[in-house]
Amino acid sequence: MTDAAAAIPGGERIGDFQILGKLGAGGMGVVYKATDLRLERTVALKFLPAELSVEENEKALLVREAKAASALDHNNIGVIHGLEETADGKLFIVMGFYDGETLAAKIRRGPLKLAETLDIAIQVARGLSEAHARHIVHRDIKPSNIIITDRGVAKIVDFGLARVISSASSQQSIRTSGTAAYMSPEQAMGKTLDHRTDVWSLGVVLVEMATGMVGHLLAWERHERDGSWWAWVSWVQETGGRHHHKVVQVRADSLRPLEAPEAYQAVPRQLRGLDGQIRRLG
Repeated sequence: MTDAAAAIPGGERIGDFQILGKLGAGGMGVVYKATDLRLERTVALKFLPAELSVEENEKALLVREAKAASALDHNNIGVIHGLEETADGKLFIVMGFYDGETLAAKIRRGPLKLAETLDIAIQVARGLSEAHARHIVHRDIKPSNIIITDRGVAKIVDFGLARVISSASSQQSIRTSGTAAYMSPEQAMGKTLDHRTDVWSLGVVLVEMATGMVGHLLAWERHERDGSWWAWVSWVQETGGRHHHKVVQVRADSLRPLEAPEAYQAVPRQLRGLDGQIRRLG
C-alpha cells in the first residue's frame, strides 16, 4: 500500500524501509517514521499528496530539488538522505528523523518567551542564509516546516517541496507556491522570487512565536512617490474563544535588486544583535 491518502500500517515494508508509524500529514504530503533496514537507522519518509498526479517532468523537478537540498550541510537544515520510488511508481523522500516537535505544536501551547523566540529565529536564519548563499529558496517557511529537537536545535524541513507540489497541482501556479499566511506580497502576486521571500516568512513566524498571533496578507499597494511596495497584514489572536484582530502596514522590499552575497548573513547578524541588546537590558 503506497497511496498517501490511506495510512500505511506499521510493520509494512516498502523497499528497504519498514514503517513504524505515521508522523503527520498536510499539504506537502504524508510523513512516516520508518527503519532503514540496510543502514539500521531511523528515518522519516515523505510521500507526496495522493491527489496529485505527478508526471515525468514533475518527477524530474522533484529529483533536481531533492539533489539541491541534499547538498545543504548545515545543523539547522533537515537532512535529506535520498529519493526513492515504490514498485508502483510513487516517489518518496527519505529524510532524517528527529526526536522533538514542530514549532507549530510548540506555539499551540502559547507564545514563546522572548529569549527562546530569538534563539529559534537566529537558528532558522542561519540555516536559510546557508541555503540562500547557494541560491536555494525554500518558498514555504512556516512553523510546521520547522522542527525543534529535544536538544533545542531548530531544523528547517521540506526544502524545495513547495515548488514541486504547486507544479504538480492543477490548482496552483509554480510561481505562487507556499502557504498564504506566510507568503510575501511578491510571492502572492506571482512575481519572480529570491531569498527575501523567505526572510518575509521568517518575520511572520517570529511574530507568531512571540505573540501567538497569525498574520494574514490582506492587500498590497505601490506608493507613487518612491515606487515602494507596502503590504497590509492582519494579525489574529485567539484567547478565551474570542478572536482579536490588528491590522498593520509593512514595507515589502523584495522588489529591489538583489543585494551583494554578504547580505545573506544580514538577518542572523541583526537578530544576534537584538538578542544581545535584550540580554544586556535584562
